[in-house]
Amino acid sequence: MNKKIVLFLLILLSSISYSQNNNPKVDKVWTENIHQFTTPILSLKSQDYSDLQFLKALLEGKPYVFIGESSHEVNEYFLLRNRLVQYLYQELGYKVVAIEGYKLVCMEANNMRNEVSLDSLYNYCFPYRSDMIMPEGARLFLNFFKNSDIQYNGFDIDLEFPNRFQQLVKKHFPLVPDSILSLDSALIMSFNKGKGLEFKAWDDILNDSIIFPLNSKRDQEVYQAILHRRNWLYKMAVNNPHNRDSIMGRNMNDIITRFYPDEKIIFLAHNWHISKFNLDHEVMGEYIHDSLRSKTYVLGLYAYQGKTGVRDSGPVELVKQKKNSLGAILNTAGHEIVFTDFSQQTEKPENSWMFKEIQSVSWAFQRHKIIPAKRYDGIIQIKNITATKLKYLQYEK
Repeated sequence: MNKKIVLFLLILLSSISYSQNNNPKVDKVWTENIHQFTTPILSLKSQDYSDLQFLKALLEGKPYVFIGESSHEVNEYFLLRNRLVQYLYQELGYKVVAIEGYKLVCMEANNMRNEVSLDSLYNYCFPYRSDMIMPEGARLFLNFFKNSDIQYNGFDIDLEFPNRFQQLVKKHFPLVPDSILSLDSALIMSFNKGKGLEFKAWDDILNDSIIFPLNSKRDQEVYQAILHRRNWLYKMAVNNPHNRDSIMGRNMNDIITRFYPDEKIIFLAHNWHISKFNLDHEVMGEYIHDSLRSKTYVLGLYAYQGKTGVRDSGPVELVKQKKNSLGAILNTAGHEIVFTDFSQQTEKPENSWMFKEIQSVSWAFQRHKIIPAKRYDGIIQIKNITATKLKYLQYEK
């Protein structure tokens, strides 16, 4: 057979195979009724929020909104989360945004917002190589942050830049001995190398009211962050997700109950951390106080296809959706950006996929079984995503 004909047939078969894989089958009863349970979102960055007005009724009596993302370093996630935050701030009165970022650093950003450029502010919170470009969505958010009174906070523990941690501790508590901070830094570097050292020098001074006078709520918040950091580093034998999520959960509860008890708060983190229920082990979202659970709305964010940055290893292509997967089901609605709510639903044949264990795609290549309505109150899916081009600086040497 002519080589050109063979090549043509191979290309044709490959195209057919790709098309079939890219449009996986979904049960007919779900596809025929998908429009009953979905709402299109028309833009990633428009300041006309008419397409988001459906959120007002859903968020009535919900002062704590959690917005996830299936992977970090996705341009469209930056854009959409910025738009959602600005909508919630401008129209629904949410005044605090807490992120999956280092707590003391995020707190300090509030003091720096009017003193430095957008690039300097972002690079302070998330150090990255000087030849990289900040994502558009991050720039839009920081510009909004600099020109509003929204408060910025974090709930993670700084394990990468000990010198920065030292500076922030000294700013609030100048009497903390340099010797302890130096030992803390040495421990961090050893911990990042996987040695898992144990060190309890903090315990010798944490009850000293002269070193830690706690005269203001901000001092109390910094002090509490130090306590949680100590618990994470010195009381946990190994660095595992369960331990990290438990500490983030404590920070989350402190933000709500101790430091912003009268504010409506937005939490931004990976889908994994915000989940109401996880099949493997407890995650941050499960640690919220029982008395607060009914006051939350948990919104997962997913993609159908495209590429993600996955920190510094990207860009990486998302694995293909499979039959009756979450991505395949929501894609049948035919919208570039689609929202679905679970909080108002009861199970019936037309929406039974919400209550079944189905496959989802996390990061770019992990396939996780989830029960959508048990894990989230709602989900937004973006059909096509692209990876950011950031390369972060990791760990001080």
